[in-house]
Amino acid sequence: MRDALLVAFGGSLGALARYGVGLALPHTPGKHFPIATLLVNVVGCLFIGMIGQLLQRFAAEAIVKPNGSGLLETSLRHAVIVGFLGGLTTFSAFSWDTTRLLQDDRPLLALANIAANLLAGLCAVWIGMMVVKLWS
Repeated sequence: MRDALLVAFGGSLGALARYGVGLALPHTPGKHFPIATLLVNVVGCLFIGMIGQLLQRFAAEAIVKPNGSGLLETSLRHAVIVGFLGGLTTFSAFSWDTTRLLQDDRPLLALANIAANLLAGLCAVWIGMMVVKLWS
């Protein structure tokens, strides 16, 4: 039950953050480039790279130090990665925006949206991982 509550709490904060970005950077689906969706997907990818790398490090240290229970790592994973980042990133909105661009005969803008989300997201995950590794 604790894990479900952590996911729900994190998810609600992520959804509110996503909503705020949408208010700050509005667009008309099918007419304009969906920068808000791209931004939350890239930021979400950056954060998941950083937080995932940190949690992997914590888990490795817990193996070396048998006193660690892993409760903090598990709680962070549920609240932040599954909850907050799951509520923040909007792959479904990305898919909707892209489909609308295609339906409105804007295939180049749709392809630009696909390429930008994919490439920027992959780069952001890698950068997030490297930032954490450099902090070590």
